[in-house]
Amino acid sequence: MNENIKVTKKQVNSMTSKIEEMGFWSLETREKIESTVLKTDGAQWVLEGVKSGTDHVTERSSPEEGPYRDTALLLVKLSNLKVAEIY
Repeated sequence: MNENIKVTKKQVNSMTSKIEEMGFWSLETREKIESTVLKTDGAQWVLEGVKSGTDHVTERSSPEEGPYRDTALLLVKLSNLKVAEIY
């Protein structure tokens, strides 16, 4: 299902700033995980963007804190999605 949502210029600027601050365009696609760490529960968080015709995708496993989580949560807020639980 596709839905258009109106956002303000201030919201766009806030999102753009978050993306730049987290260094999204230079992040590795997948996070490096120590071999001793095994997560058995959670969710995969995926952020995807296009800049100058180039697609960039990142994936993280249930980030607990930090700029990746903050940016993704801002996107959820701007989307008005109803999310029951966030892992």
